[in-house]
Amino acid sequence: MKRAPLLAGLIVLAVLLTACVPLPTPGDTSDLSAARSACTGLPDPERTQCIVDRATQALNPDICSLLGIAVDDMCLQAVYEAADDPAICDRLCLEEIRPTCRACYADPGRVPRLLTPNP
Repeated sequence: MKRAPLLAGLIVLAVLLTACVPLPTPGDTSDLSAARSACTGLPDPERTQCIVDRATQALNPDICSLLGIAVDDMCLQAVYEAADDPAICDRLCLEEIRPTCRACYADPGRVPRLLTPNP
């Protein structure tokens, strides 16, 4: 009977580890594959930036899953800020990030990215 808590713990761990696995859809698969190919083999800081850049260019939050759960909330924020579309909040795989995304779009002082000068 001591195996029940261990089994329950393994199930919870499995759910947490798969929380941000992207669901394969025709458009997302090519973006994800392209990002994986372009960023594989880079040292960690460059790999992280490569994935964030690919995700924001494609406006595809699923690409952030390549970073793992530890850093992909930063990536998700970059994607939803770049999107200029509040509908992207519903596509974020981490549900706890969705309220922050919605708050960003609800801010009356928010300046759309297209109107923000690039440094």
